[in-house]
Amino acid sequence: MKKIALSVIGILVIAVTLVGCGNNSSQTADKTQLTAKQRSTKIINRKETIWRETALVKSDVDGKGQLTALKTKKLAGAASSNLVWTTHNGQFSSGYTKTNYAKIKKMITKNATTSSDYKTKLFTIKQLNDTLKAAKASIRIHKYSDLVYLKSNKVAGGQSVGFIASGHKLYGLQLSYVYSATQAKSPTDRAYVLSDQGYQTPKKHVNISSLTGRWGNSDTTDQLIVRKHWIYQVSQTGVHSTYTRLKLQDLSKITTADLYSSATFNYAQIQALKVGYAMPRATTIAGSDKTYTYLVLNKKTLVRIGEGSLQRYTKLTADPTTTELPEKVLQIFNRLDAQGGTQIAETMTAMGNNSYTIGLVDNMDRLTKISLQQNTTIKTATVGNGKITIKNE
Repeated sequence: MKKIALSVIGILVIAVTLVGCGNNSSQTADKTQLTAKQRSTKIINRKETIWRETALVKSDVDGKGQLTALKTKKLAGAASSNLVWTTHNGQFSSGYTKTNYAKIKKMITKNATTSSDYKTKLFTIKQLNDTLKAAKASIRIHKYSDLVYLKSNKVAGGQSVGFIASGHKLYGLQLSYVYSATQAKSPTDRAYVLSDQGYQTPKKHVNISSLTGRWGNSDTTDQLIVRKHWIYQVSQTGVHSTYTRLKLQDLSKITTADLYSSATFNYAQIQALKVGYAMPRATTIAGSDKTYTYLVLNKKTLVRIGEGSLQRYTKLTADPTTTELPEKVLQIFNRLDAQGGTQIAETMTAMGNNSYTIGLVDNMDRLTKISLQQNTTIKTATVGNGKITIKNE
């Protein structure tokens, strides 16, 4: 009986093993059957991927248009480049839509230099694959239609670059180069390589209400007070205290068209990547005071990002109450907010005798919108006998 039982078990093990091998073979076959374009499309079709430049492929060109010395130069960190792309649901950021190679080729030909000393030449499929090989890409193309091409939504023309993605890399392949018979050797760009790795992002979306409290910076005595969707800061000039606030924005509430076409947001994204952070639309709560970007990483941590600078804040307590930010100051801000209008109170300076000077601006969504004016309206407020009086100066 034992021998029979063991034989049955052995048959079952073999059967399960064969089924498992069959599944693995099927999965491997499915993967290998995908073309370069299909694999690239799967990556570009993700909900959102932020890409930053990490390498540049270059070569030399002689006076006859012959290419030599193909090499890849790694960039020394994100600070070496301002090139950032965001792909989302098959689209590319910054006001571009997809087009085809024929239209981009026509654009390149039309814009080619008319000087007798310079000539424009298109890269062949083999040369484009040589570029991918130099970049250590695991993907090759068979025809120009394997690449993605972009035209501008705002002006005539587009990118003279073809894009293809593989793994954690996005390759922007230059489609043409210029050479001169009068120059024995000159450098020419072949491709830029971007990566979706090497930076931190907010992993989960948090409710702004959960951020309420006092936040501290371990490097300084600087504190932030968070109430509702506002970050308040207090500064002292002589005997006068100034209360400044900035607005936290939930990027998931902003359309992709508005967010990805915003020049102010794109600039902030570049600055964030330079210090190792990025702001995905789905999970980011952040705000700007025009000098710094305040990025919430989670319920307990946020970072302040400037041009090449970084400060980290941690939540000290969920109680936002502090004598540094008097209740009457908050009441004045709230009163002005309730009045509505086209301008919003940003700063308030205590002038003594329960009087305050208030600066109002036209926009507090500074992470995503350009502020056309700054402190264009001044009001005064006085507090007495439990009553707030606000006047135009």
